[in-house]
Amino acid sequence: MDAQQKRFQEARKKVVTIAGAVRRQERHKVERGPLWQNILFSLLYRMSFRQVCKMDKKFWADDKCNSCGICFKVCPAANIEMIKGKPAWLHGCEQCLSCLQWCPQEAIQYGEKTVTYQRYHHPEVILKDMLEQAKTNKMH
Repeated sequence: MDAQQKRFQEARKKVVTIAGAVRRQERHKVERGPLWQNILFSLLYRMSFRQVCKMDKKFWADDKCNSCGICFKVCPAANIEMIKGKPAWLHGCEQCLSCLQWCPQEAIQYGEKTVTYQRYHHPEVILKDMLEQAKTNKMH
């Protein structure tokens, strides 16, 4: 079994355990990593929190964009609108990168480097799942 599949299997077990605890309305301590990691990430989070929503200024669509609107539909924050067939970000981004990862044309870029990056989808998640989840988020 390769490393990725092993991680997925471990994650599935953990999700089942957590889901059971939630169903039973049990309270548990939050799982935490090493102290140095908690300190470092807490500090970074505090320093960047107010800037996250503005970070979408670096998103752009290249010439491969065919105006399909998947980026608009998959955004759980409803942070994208289509203007003249192209995505425009509204500065309420949550940095989930769904628009970038799920663009079927790989036309959504962030900064200058993502043009060369491979896109990633969890092998057990399909676009239909993402669209349904984003639609549910937008209704709440």
